[in-house]
Amino acid sequence: MFLDSDKVYGGVIVSINQEMEGSNALSYNVTCKDYSQYLNRMLVVERYNDLTANAIILDLIDRYADDFGFTTNHVQGSTLAIKSISFNNIHLSDCIDKLAKLSGYMWYVDYDKDIHFFKKNEELAPFTLSDTSENYVWDSLDI
Repeated sequence: MFLDSDKVYGGVIVSINQEMEGSNALSYNVTCKDYSQYLNRMLVVERYNDLTANAIILDLIDRYADDFGFTTNHVQGSTLAIKSISFNNIHLSDCIDKLAKLSGYMWYVDYDKDIHFFKKNEELAPFTLSDTSENYVWDSLDI
């Protein structure tokens, strides 16, 4: 999705609800999910020994998500070697969650299907948000 010429969102539509607002007006409530939705389509069965979290993520994406266009340009290096970890029929996104919890990192998939894996509080938001920035619609976000 673009705002003017800037890409601001990428993902999939989960549901669309149509409602009548008066006799001649329709409104639509669209529920979306980011591209991490595609990571939930794959079940992982792997075991890794003595590798860093980022090395494991690079391998997982190469094995399970490369055909879907995912990249790992923003997977930051973790010096923490994980002695042993196994994934037994769990979603690829759950594998990355597990690695993030073990290493104290955070992660998300951006609108270009690039995976960001980074230390907590070290990656800045792409914009500032405040009560006076006028780059939000009041009371419009549901989580």
